[in-house]
Amino acid sequence: MIYTIKFKKQAKKFLVSRSTKEQRQLLTAIYNLPSGKHISKMEGYANRYRLRVGSVRVIYEIYNDVLVILILKIGNLGDVYK
Repeated sequence: MIYTIKFKKQAKKFLVSRSTKEQRQLLTAIYNLPSGKHISKMEGYANRYRLRVGSVRVIYEIYNDVLVILILKIGNLGDVYK
């Protein structure tokens, strides 16, 4: 299955503020979703997951009915859960 990946404004803003090397690492990990390493389901949510890329976390939701992955937040470990 091929998913469409969409980014919320806050996630795009964080991504653009990173170096080219970090952007490449994050985008590679994101475009390998929904499979990949370092993925955990978040407790208390039906379809929310987190992806670890070094010290950065990517919070996203999967909508299987319309084949969309929505990237909600990207941020450093201490900041992303606020």
